[in-house]
Amino acid sequence: MENLMLEKSIWTEQDFWDMRWHDACLHGWAIENKGDQESDLLLDIDYIFAWIPPVPPSTHFAYWIAPCTVVFTNVSSFHIYCDEDGYLDVMSISDIYMQQKPMKEMGISDYEWKIDLFNGK
Repeated sequence: MENLMLEKSIWTEQDFWDMRWHDACLHGWAIENKGDQESDLLLDIDYIFAWIPPVPPSTHFAYWIAPCTVVFTNVSSFHIYCDEDGYLDVMSISDIYMQQKPMKEMGISDYEWKIDLFNGK
């Protein structure tokens, strides 16, 4: 079996387009108050670093998975929606979307994030 070497231990929004989120399990989330009306959103996930194709006769993929914490800094608004029939104990990410929004009054960029779950948003 081959060894998987990680490119780096900390990834940022600059790496977003190289990352894949599909099927990552979401185990928990927390909001950390940083003071002065600043809060971070932390998501504990099992990130899938590699999908290993099935070896016949198996038809199931294997995965290289590691526990990770995704941190969204200076969160100003947070909404969560779970489908009525959704299972809160089994939340998996379908995809994560990022849209950069310029904040002209401060001369900086801001981001709007959307996290689609298989049973909510």
